[in-house]
Amino acid sequence: MVGIQQTRSDGQQIEVEDETGSLWQVDCLGEAVSEGSQVRFEPRAAGSERRGVLVRVLDEARESWVCTVRRDGKGLGLVPFGGVELPPLELAAAKTKGAREGDRVLVAREPEGPRRKAKGGPRPAGRRASKKLVVRVLQVLGPAGDPDADHHALAWKYRLPATFSRRARLEAEALDDFLAPAELERRLDLRHLPFITIDPASARDHDDALFADYEGGSERLWVAIADVSHFVVPGGFVDAEARRRGNSFYFPDRAIPMLPERLSSGLCSLRPGEDRPVLVVEIRLSADGEVLDARFHEAVIRSHAKLSYEQAAELLASPDEDARRSSWWDSLARLARIAEQLSQRRRARGAIELELPEVEIAVDASGRPVDALLRRRNPAHGLVEEAMLAANQAVARALELAQRTTLHRVHPAPDPRRLEALGVFLEGLGVPVSLDLEEPGAIAQMLRSVRGFSTEERIHLATLRSMSQARYEPASLGHFALQFPHYLHFTSPIRRYADLAVHRSLKRLLRGEGAGARNDPAAGSELEGLAIWLSGRERVAVEAERDAAAYACCALLTGREGESFDAEVTGVGVHGLFVRLVRPAASGLVPFGRLDRRWRLDEAAELLEDDRGGRRIEVGTRLAVRLVHVDDDRGRIAFTLAGGL
Repeated sequence: MVGIQQTRSDGQQIEVEDETGSLWQVDCLGEAVSEGSQVRFEPRAAGSERRGVLVRVLDEARESWVCTVRRDGKGLGLVPFGGVELPPLELAAAKTKGAREGDRVLVAREPEGPRRKAKGGPRPAGRRASKKLVVRVLQVLGPAGDPDADHHALAWKYRLPATFSRRARLEAEALDDFLAPAELERRLDLRHLPFITIDPASARDHDDALFADYEGGSERLWVAIADVSHFVVPGGFVDAEARRRGNSFYFPDRAIPMLPERLSSGLCSLRPGEDRPVLVVEIRLSADGEVLDARFHEAVIRSHAKLSYEQAAELLASPDEDARRSSWWDSLARLARIAEQLSQRRRARGAIELELPEVEIAVDASGRPVDALLRRRNPAHGLVEEAMLAANQAVARALELAQRTTLHRVHPAPDPRRLEALGVFLEGLGVPVSLDLEEPGAIAQMLRSVRGFSTEERIHLATLRSMSQARYEPASLGHFALQFPHYLHFTSPIRRYADLAVHRSLKRLLRGEGAGARNDPAAGSELEGLAIWLSGRERVAVEAERDAAAYACCALLTGREGESFDAEVTGVGVHGLFVRLVRPAASGLVPFGRLDRRWRLDEAAELLEDDRGGRRIEVGTRLAVRLVHVDDDRGRIAFTLAGGL
């Protein structure tokens, strides 16, 4: 629901008027919201009279705005950043702070001085005062395309925090560097086991480590996750900031972490050779990968090695002698075998595996984009993914069996109408669908049947659009895509608050503490609000990170107008052709206004047809395009067809 806040916020609760004029009491979980802001909120469960939880601020009554300085006739004008709607702005000539055309600037309303009598007498009849809002420059952020300037602009647009509060920083700095002897004694000591971390090469925080062995006729998978809850006390200043952020935000050249760096990259990070408190999931498996049982431990480990995905994949394909002699080689090879067994069993259950290209922005030492590449998956990605899925599912089952409330990761079944539309779409492509797509495993079977087709990416994208959106819930309602009856997020507590909440639930269970039992109404109400808030923060992160990649692509192509590129069509719609360049892998639009009139749109079939020669352009078509315009105010790129089309 959408409403307008009517009262000032204390950071805990606001009064909101909805579209019908009804007033709601909306919990805002520490998010300060200005009076008059437009907000999105979700009503609480039935029985809560006009009570809701804030999802996000849509349009805030801000006191300052980020704009780009552009030439406006003979002077300088302002264009709002990111398509944010603002009243017409006029830049006070003497208050520019030296800003030049193309600069990103932070501006604020210019205070109105005392009224002065106009020189030369009264204003001539018919001449009106300007209706523009006069503003002054508070800060010159830098030229458009500059990493710092674009980052500050995105942080402003999405209301992302720039720093941690002084109290949160002091709380983090006060933490001990080493585990106390009593804490070490209390935990299961697993420092002798050769755990390793496998992460992106650029990762600064490492919240999971893996080990595998064989004992008593069974494979054992050990998943160790940083025990963030050991350091972050519920209700503390760090906890409040982490909950408000909801998750970390990752950009091409930097991140806005959920936790202060002393925790995220320091005390919580499972760095090689350093003792770290962890929560460990020990999973026993049969010879063919069936999970037999799981145990959970508050433990301490010492990582033996830090590998990137690329290093791990290369070693698995062609191990060198140093790797073979290492303490962790046997474990790595066993992890790969276990992951393959888990993957096979998951596919047999009908899990949906969508393979869609992801763009990765390569940056130089200064953070400037130098390329946009399609991210490549390798076997090491699958190894880590299967281990994380197994741990998440094991914790979910344990908490559900113990009837403990926690945050579950829920993926509802798709709307039948969307599946019906997907079926019609597939029939139009000539893809036979032998089963009702609502049947378990039917979508997975269909996706396997189109492997290698020229239309494979198009079908995967259409399938994704037919899916419901995953979200957090205080009850276990199953995960449709994974085909898991119980599922949650446990393995990334450094970057997701939902995982931290699950850690606390598991530790209460392990310690025999009663808080969090399913019949506790207070715990249920708190989790309901937290689930709504964190689901909203996740969506903000997705949008902000997508925008960051788009602006990085704009920076890559600025100044290259007129050049031609090889491209692939990724979408056809009423606005035109959506294309992705082969190199750099930047996406943009060929607007219909730039197409020859001979092209006719078949919207249902998602294709263009040439009335003269019968040629078709559809998703997957390779063609040449010419760069026409880079809109680095809105993060959009426009092309036209080249090569005689």
